[in-house]
Amino acid sequence: MRAASRASTLARSVPALGCLALGCLALGCGSSEGAAGSALAVVSASAAPSGPPAAKAMCDVKSADERVCFEIEDDELAAERERACAGTFSRQASCPRKDITSACRLPDGSVRFGYPPKTLTAQEKACKEVQGAYAAGEVPPPVEGPTLVACEGKYDDACEEETVHTKARLAGVADECRSFGGKFVESGKACGREGARFMCDLKGKRVLVSRAVTSQEAAQRFCTERSGVYVDLAPSPPPSGSAAASASAPIDLDPPPEKADVRIRTQ
Repeated sequence: MRAASRASTLARSVPALGCLALGCLALGCGSSEGAAGSALAVVSASAAPSGPPAAKAMCDVKSADERVCFEIEDDELAAERERACAGTFSRQASCPRKDITSACRLPDGSVRFGYPPKTLTAQEKACKEVQGAYAAGEVPPPVEGPTLVACEGKYDDACEEETVHTKARLAGVADECRSFGGKFVESGKACGREGARFMCDLKGKRVLVSRAVTSQEAAQRFCTERSGVYVDLAPSPPPSGSAAASASAPIDLDPPPEKADVRIRTQ
């Protein structure tokens, strides 16, 4: 009797379960794991970046016959480019990828992209002239290095160091150093600061360290004429009235041109 009752109850439950299954199909029911996976996929897709991360800065320069865009990943170079940019400068932005025809890895590590109307031949020539690494298309050549080099003796009592990012520039800076009578050192070590009087932070990744005893005015002019930033490293000078100061008068690195003699006639 009990078995018959259980059979009757099961028979009545089957249609109800069938209806529940059909309802789930219509409403899109699923397991909790499947629902969580679908939600995660949607979130992941919306959070995924649309492209490579933005550069630290870019400078887009346009004219009637040329367009170039510089992309910078170095804070110091970004500050320099911001002061010198003759076009649109933006922080945390990359150069537009549309219509790029070439990429030039510059010696300081930044990238210069080329656009029409300049031909690929003209863009490659311009890249080689600055000792960069050239590639057609929008993918820039990889960094070759970087390598820290130094030139001792290019200037009297001075050492110039540079961080180089292309092989072409590495060969070029060695030739320049020797042509000026300097000693080229590819050691990966910076110029020594011991005994230095001042420093010029030059354009790009270049620094000149000088041990020359000179006036601050002459040292500042020396740096300014080379588009550098003067940094004083000299110890405090002795009192100007002392005999030692007069005996070791500073040398003017770049003496200004002599003025014409002026004679005052007496009437």
